[in-house]
Amino acid sequence: GVIPDIRIPAESALDTALVLAKKAAGEYGKNEAEKMRNAARAMQSAVDYADALFGRGDSKRAEAVLDSAVRIGQEAGFINDFFMQVLAYHYSSEENTDMLYAILKKNIELFPDEPAAYESLAWAYYADNCGELALRLFQKVLELDPENTPASAMIGKLEKMK
Repeated sequence: GVIPDIRIPAESALDTALVLAKKAAGEYGKNEAEKMRNAARAMQSAVDYADALFGRGDSKRAEAVLDSAVRIGQEAGFINDFFMQVLAYHYSSEENTDMLYAILKKNIELFPDEPAAYESLAWAYYADNCGELALRLFQKVLELDPENTPASAMIGKLEKMK
């Protein structure tokens, strides 16, 4: 048979196993929580650095750093369409739109079948008076989600403005 790790009477085996399992689960949870905190800090640091690089006009390096931040987030299990939307929203009121556009484009790259990814970038372009870019993206939204009435209405509006 198998030699037990802990020698105890048979009638105590289940209770002891439950206590040890609970202790192991608690330690595992603490380790996982610490990994998540570390990943969040690393990701935030990379996002802040990317933003600073965009602010200095170094778009190429900024995009590489943003890619790194996203990879950290993916490995930690943070990244989904909603997370990317919230991250982009953080930059939606700033004058420098480079970070906003980079995040929204990255969201499309990560989630190419998600209509909301295209719609967010379309609205950002529309707000920035980039009608032709917005129109193409609203058309993609409608292609992915034919029932999207706001996208349909914006297509009509933007086509009239041509």
